[in-house]
Amino acid sequence: MTVSSTIRVNEGGSVSSASANDSLEADDVERLAHAAALTGHEQAAIEAFERLHQLSLDAGEIARAARAAFWLTMRLFTLGEVARASGWMGRAQRLVDSTGSLVAKALLTDG
Repeated sequence: MTVSSTIRVNEGGSVSSASANDSLEADDVERLAHAAALTGHEQAAIEAFERLHQLSLDAGEIARAARAAFWLTMRLFTLGEVARASGWMGRAQRLVDSTGSLVAKALLTDG
C-alpha cells in the first residue's frame, strides 16, 4: 500500500481520515510523518508522529517510540508549544531510561 493512495492532507494540515491513518503500518506512518513535516504540514506531522508513537509502544518497539516522541518534541518546540513539547520530551526520556541504552540516552541528553 502506498501512503499517497490512502492518506490525504487537508488544507489545514490535518490527515483527512483517521481510519486511513489507522490502517497504515508503522513504517508507512513514519514515512507520512516525515513527509508531512518536510512539506510544512505541521498538524499532519504531529498526528502521524503521535500515531507512530502509539503503534511502536503497542509493538514493544521502545526505541522507535522514543524517536517518535523526540520528533514530536522538536516539531512542537518549533511551533512554540513549549509545555506540550516538554511533556513529549519527558516521555521520550522515560522510554530511553527504561531501555538502559547509553547510545539512546546520549541522543536525548548531554550526558
